[in-house]
Amino acid sequence: MLYAPELLTAIADQAPAMQPFRAAIQAIAVATREALGEEHLAWLRALPHKQTHGPIALLHASPDSFWLAPAHYVVDAELEAAFAPLKKPGGIRPHTSCVHPAFAEHDRREFP
Repeated sequence: MLYAPELLTAIADQAPAMQPFRAAIQAIAVATREALGEEHLAWLRALPHKQTHGPIALLHASPDSFWLAPAHYVVDAELEAAFAPLKKPGGIRPHTSCVHPAFAEHDRREFP
């Protein structure tokens, strides 16, 4: 949302629970963009959507979105369906403030 302001509209349209916070998020994003400046925004734009290192994938939300991710309470099947495209046995998903219980336990299942 920082380097692509139009994402806020797209994300908010897909996440109705976000609507009450939309104006505040937009104001914070505008102020943050101004504080960062174009050079830092360009650096953010250049970052990869995901990084993979051996059996680990690092991404912000999900393989298909920088911002939309399965909720922390979804069942394992939904989580596996969302992250199966990574074809990695583990991952780091810092978008959510809660660790999904399926990842809190030692689990060696590999996504297909």
